[in-house]
Amino acid sequence: MKIKANLIANGISCLSLIFLISFTVMAEDSHERKKYFIDSYLEAEHFFYSGEYEKSQLSYQNYLSGQPSKDRSNRALYRLGEIHQKSKTFATALRYYEMVMQRSPVLILAEDAKLGQAQCLFELEQYGAAENIFKEIAFSHPDDKKKWQAKIYLGRLDEKR
Repeated sequence: MKIKANLIANGISCLSLIFLISFTVMAEDSHERKKYFIDSYLEAEHFFYSGEYEKSQLSYQNYLSGQPSKDRSNRALYRLGEIHQKSKTFATALRYYEMVMQRSPVLILAEDAKLGQAQCLFELEQYGAAENIFKEIAFSHPDDKKKWQAKIYLGRLDEKR
């Protein structure tokens, strides 16, 4: 009987120890996640790549309301343009893309924003302005994939007319 009681006591203390260790690990994991999201830009990027666009939009706007760095703020504006384009609010997306192009006219990000701008103009049925930008992209964008996207849109413009 003493052996049984000893086994039960040892089992309970062992289970208690396992519980305490796992609780500590869970608390540390939670702390690490919160530490990761101290930076609202990283939080926004996480939500964006997770497909949680509403949360990422709020996080990007929160980031921009603070004192953002120039590179990250340009990326945040571009992402906001992408989010609005995905949600089919093309006029708002167009404004964000224009901000990116005004702030960083020589970066690859500005070239990508130009493609987004042209796509939004196309969706807003402003075909003349879209065509001019697509032609420029088709000949000058450094990324061949983006050049092909522009050429595809140019073909779609021919169908619209």
